[in-house]
Amino acid sequence: MKNTYKLITILIALLIITTACGDDSDSETDEAASDNGSSSDSTEQNDVEEGTVVLQLGESGTIDTILGKYEITIHSAESYESIDGNNSSRGVFTVLSTTITNVGENTLNGDDIARAVLSRDTVGGTPNDRDLDFVENFTDPIEPGESVTGELIFDHSVAENLYEVKFGTGVSTTPDELVWEYTGDDID
Repeated sequence: MKNTYKLITILIALLIITTACGDDSDSETDEAASDNGSSSDSTEQNDVEEGTVVLQLGESGTIDTILGKYEITIHSAESYESIDGNNSSRGVFTVLSTTITNVGENTLNGDDIARAVLSRDTVGGTPNDRDLDFVENFTDPIEPGESVTGELIFDHSVAENLYEVKFGTGVSTTPDELVWEYTGDDID
């Protein structure tokens, strides 16, 4: 008889725990979807998956990192085999026209926050090259409320399908990353 009571008590406890955990996960998902720290020029809802906001070219996302809070907009992507007589060492340069707006309270170091990784198809990521001087790099401080437009350049192999540009890897507090996805058809 004692064993039956113990078994029933354990089953009831497991049922309560399972029900409570199930309810919390739904409300956390709803909260994450409604408070993901992003904004968009598009009327479509952005996909939120495990702290990653996925955007398209022309859309804006806000990221809060250990360096500060700022909004990023990638306006367009262009590819070149060479720029001003400088040839790509890996196949192609991709230049992303980007605006960064300081929406935080502290001055941002442009070089510190203008760090992204470009992934192509199934190929690993390539960080943007901040040392090339033939593009408009983000080098100056960005004051609170100030917007700065510049270029991010990547020297990489050619991809056929999907490109992803990621910001916030390793320095973000919420969301974990901002990701822009585009295809070869979106490149000018």
